[in-house]
Amino acid sequence: MSSALVAVVVFVAARDLGTAEYGVYAGIGALVNLAAVFGALGAKDVLLKRGTADAAELPAAWGVLLVANVVVAVPLLTLTVGVAALLLPGRDLVASIALAIAEYVSAGLVKGPGNIWVALDRFGMVAFVNILDAALRVVAVVILVLGTPEVRTLALALAVCIGIGAVIVNVLAWRFFVFN
Repeated sequence: MSSALVAVVVFVAARDLGTAEYGVYAGIGALVNLAAVFGALGAKDVLLKRGTADAAELPAAWGVLLVANVVVAVPLLTLTVGVAALLLPGRDLVASIALAIAEYVSAGLVKGPGNIWVALDRFGMVAFVNILDAALRVVAVVILVLGTPEVRTLALALAVCIGIGAVIVNVLAWRFFVFN
């Protein structure tokens, strides 16, 4: 399901943005995905290891994951935007920053905490997190279609939508820890 939604996003964004603007969107996404590997400094793996060994360890591991993602994302975000400025000179800096923020938040604060449910063998929730991330990208593309066909429109819509997704996923995690 999430793959189908992502395919819709790619098709519609590429059609509405055109070659150059879609290239900016895809290029920044690729740069973030390269750097996001280092985003949590292994905290996601620690969460999985500690959580599968003892579910009582999950809240602490989740906290470490959130802090690591926020602390490490700032220099990685700066580096990504700097590299994007070098590779894509003359492009919209606001769009580059918003796209980078959206992709880092998606990787670290949406999909990262989704690993809580991997550790607990709740794969329905894992699927929910992945579908939520993809569905929010569809919402951002709908905003692009309804608004101006510029990468800035998509970038800002994506940053807001993915930010909402991060809040939803982390509130669900918090509720799980408080009520279980």
